[in-house]
Amino acid sequence: MCLILSSIFLLQSCKIYRKKTATNDEAVEFDRGVKVITQDDKTYKFKRFIKEDGQLFGLTKKKL
Repeated sequence: MCLILSSIFLLQSCKIYRKKTATNDEAVEFDRGVKVITQDDKTYKFKRFIKEDGQLFGLTKKKL
């Protein structure tokens, strides 16, 4: 019983990012987790991208 419950908790906390590179428009359409790596190797993780009035926004979880 304990093993089943711990497996469920572990699987729910996993986040999968695909290695495929995408354009900004593809990332907006994908509507899932997006990982951005900048040219100076900084990594940013977003829940999803949205585009409003031609501007691109990345949504993140609010940290408490």
